[in-house]
Amino acid sequence: MVYNACRLTAVVSSITGDSWLNNIESPTWISCPISDCSDTLPIQNTQEMLKFLSDLKDPQIYEHINRFHIITRLRSAARQHSLPDVALRRAADLHTRLIDHGRMGFSLDSTDPQPEEVAILPLDTTDGPDALQIPFLTDMFLRTGQPPITNSSANLRPERRRTHTDTVAARLVAAEPRECLACTENLPEVVDDTLEDEFEWLQAIGDFSGSWALRIRTFPPMCTLPDCSEAHHLDLCRNCLDRSLRASLEARGPGGCDSLACPQGCGHTYSKQEVLFLATSTETRALYEKFRRLARIATLPNFRWCLAPGCGMGEVFDNDKKIPTLTRVSCSTCRAETCFSCQVP
Repeated sequence: MVYNACRLTAVVSSITGDSWLNNIESPTWISCPISDCSDTLPIQNTQEMLKFLSDLKDPQIYEHINRFHIITRLRSAARQHSLPDVALRRAADLHTRLIDHGRMGFSLDSTDPQPEEVAILPLDTTDGPDALQIPFLTDMFLRTGQPPITNSSANLRPERRRTHTDTVAARLVAAEPRECLACTENLPEVVDDTLEDEFEWLQAIGDFSGSWALRIRTFPPMCTLPDCSEAHHLDLCRNCLDRSLRASLEARGPGGCDSLACPQGCGHTYSKQEVLFLATSTETRALYEKFRRLARIATLPNFRWCLAPGCGMGEVFDNDKKIPTLTRVSCSTCRAETCFSCQVP
């Protein structure tokens, strides 16, 4: 026989300890409270755990059900992305912190399957900036203009922790979504575009620094462009900015890498770091990096541009030996031929 207090202690130990990092392949992970039993309890989802903890009258049910929900989903992400233990542990602690600061939430009363939106984003560590990739359950972020989360989780929060966190969350979801000047859509954001909320956001992040805090934003914050003399908000969403950058690169080619400017006309030219942040797609970042490499080697004596319409590529030919006069060279990208000496098709 196992008393309820002992059952609760054993289950809470599984939720707050490190045992959940083991046996990632299994959908269940809560250790059996019987000391000589190696099985796990058949609890697979948040609703089942909520009932279990409620029956045991857990005085900290809010904290424990939140952490269980996060861990269960992070374990699923680990199976999909082969993540190390340290990434899961840091991710669980960060998600718990963001919930406690009114930045994340989920619906306990929903009978619909919860979305499984997971992004793998970089976190700073003692090894350096963005040194650790961790999973983010992006659908849990509270955003401006979204319906408030009114469910049983609100009644689980102890009175002593209700006021500040609930005020932050309520203010955020009550704020109007922000309009993008390019696509003209009203888009939700994780910060309500006030200095007060920017400060609250930094407090919520705490020591979990990293570019993840910028990459989950719908619009680039002012701190993204510290060298911009106007210090204005970019009123284009990051997806539209990405398309603008890619269109400029395609139109200008490798020579345009150092002249990508703010589309709002302030005259600020983006640095490499700014471009790589503002470019949300791997395609745009890859094109930018490829053009930068081409621009660097274009000054070499044996470099030749491909002259085929629409290609825009170039390469170094036989860099270690002299190429005979009038030799025709072939572009490795489109296979078009060019006279090396005359530089004509």
